[in-house]
Amino acid sequence: MNKGRAWVAWAIAVIYLCALYFLLFQCHQKQGDRIVLGFSVAFSAASLLAFKGALFSRQLRCLPFLAALLPIFSVPMLSDDVYRFLWDGYLLLDGYDPFAKVPSELIQSLEEQSYHQLYPRLNSPNYHSVYPPVCQLLFLIAAFLERMGANAIMVMKIFYSAIHLIALMLFRKSALGRRYPGFYLAYGLNPLVVVEGIGNLHAEPLMVAFLILAAVWFERKKMVGSALFFALAVSTKLLPLMFLPMLFFWKFKEQKRWFVFIALFCLLLFVPFFITFASGGFFQSIDLYYRKFEFNAGLYYLLRFVGQWATGYNLIRWLGPGLALLALSTILYLSINVNKWLEKGYALAEVGLWILLAYLFSLTTLHPWYLILPLAVSLCTRYISIWIWSYLITWTYQSYQITAFAENYALIFLEYAVLTCILVWEFNVFLKENHNRLFTEKKSEN
Repeated sequence: MNKGRAWVAWAIAVIYLCALYFLLFQCHQKQGDRIVLGFSVAFSAASLLAFKGALFSRQLRCLPFLAALLPIFSVPMLSDDVYRFLWDGYLLLDGYDPFAKVPSELIQSLEEQSYHQLYPRLNSPNYHSVYPPVCQLLFLIAAFLERMGANAIMVMKIFYSAIHLIALMLFRKSALGRRYPGFYLAYGLNPLVVVEGIGNLHAEPLMVAFLILAAVWFERKKMVGSALFFALAVSTKLLPLMFLPMLFFWKFKEQKRWFVFIALFCLLLFVPFFITFASGGFFQSIDLYYRKFEFNAGLYYLLRFVGQWATGYNLIRWLGPGLALLALSTILYLSINVNKWLEKGYALAEVGLWILLAYLFSLTTLHPWYLILPLAVSLCTRYISIWIWSYLITWTYQSYQITAFAENYALIFLEYAVLTCILVWEFNVFLKENHNRLFTEKKSEN
């Protein structure tokens, strides 16, 4: 990169970091206009840096490090989930089961002042915890260190940033990094990953980091290490489980050994978890996501509108499980036919992305940070639609008004309309490319 282009790249980098600072330190959840403005600037700068050749500047390779370290010193302001994390951590530290009773049932019997300081900040005091073993262990460590004088939020952010950066560095130096050279900057600079993932402590970047490490170890043919990291990803968020049917039908060497070790490590992580705690509350809260909660759901909102027009009732009780069943059927169909897709010229990561899209379109609740895993997978494909969606979804912050929560359905319609157009265009382009490639190969064989 010549000096002129280097100065331009650094100028864009400064704008990007300033936009991140604005989002992390100057924006509150109920300041929707400011949040959208900050994300608009940050995404514009990140897009230029990630997709316009900045990768070839060695100096700019430090940017993902700066981006991951900046949130450590901020207080989560776009989401209040962190207070439930601390609540669970204190319960574990004091010997309570975080899944046995909901906070509203416990608060009167808890004498420790820290609980009474956290309770007013909980956004779901009437629901059970939904966080798997790795998250609960991290909450416990953070609570323990806070009582020793440390800052629990900073402890968790340091852990998130460290695992995130280790995974990024190992990926960049691996064979996968050479195959997907744009991944390092594109994922490392994505504002949603930095702000909602590390800044607001949602566990998706931690899960993605474990999946990256699993992929790197898999590429190195170290199946035990790969299985361990995959199990850690599942134990952080359950989402990677939906990849297992695809990987089961995709034949590769040492497949049985890999699956056996995944099962073994998952048992080691989950069995003590379910034996020790009242896991019924865990599954009850997961079920509520499909039967009660509603937020930024494209397909569900369309079906809900039709259902209300036809019956006069909100049919979420049936639509939620129905969409979940439809997603499961689609995932199994894609997984069973994975080898056919590969023969047609599609990559394994593309099939994985379609599986995630089937899941996302089945949800009745879709928060911005839910796109972090699909984004990471999409950066190993030809699709740019998820990158664009990871910006479009930030418009949903307009729903958090100063006085009350109120979704802007016009913005949601625009979000999904733009996304659908891009997805349809991309799929048609890639379908035509694969058809032409197969036609050329058959012609050359003849």
